[in-house]
Amino acid sequence: EECKGHSDAVCIGEGEEAWPAMLKDLARGDLKDYYVGGPHAVSHLKGRIRRFPARSDLRNLSTPRRGLFPPGRYKLNGLFVSRGCPYDCKFCSVKNLQGAEVRLRPIEEVLKEISEIQGPIFFAEENVTGTLSTAGYHLELFRRIASEGMGRNLSGGSLLGMAGNKRGRK
Repeated sequence: EECKGHSDAVCIGEGEEAWPAMLKDLARGDLKDYYVGGPHAVSHLKGRIRRFPARSDLRNLSTPRRGLFPPGRYKLNGLFVSRGCPYDCKFCSVKNLQGAEVRLRPIEEVLKEISEIQGPIFFAEENVTGTLSTAGYHLELFRRIASEGMGRNLSGGSLLGMAGNKRGRK
């Protein structure tokens, strides 16, 4: 609601469906107050609301048009492979925003995006090595990155829990 006091409309949550709908409504002159992507509570919001209650499918997502970024402005190229987190860390908003179920992008689509990026890559997510339930996916992803010669300057954050797991140390 605070953001709404400074804008014509607010997009809350995942934007794959909500953002294009907002732009279409704007073009038609029928802009709503809120566009909500995902199963977020809206009863406290005042105004017209357009909802997209399902979490986004991470297949066939569009990728950033990095050629539009000002040259030299960004030191790292952000890339994400998953959304969601099963943990209940009190300080973190990821589970609330993205859900408890970890959703994964198809490895082939991640590899294609990496191949199109020039320069260092930052995995823009909370846990680039995954969780115990997604360790197989992440190990396969990094194996493929290495075997396909894409293992240049890559970085990202991770939970220390994977270091204590035999599969995580691999």
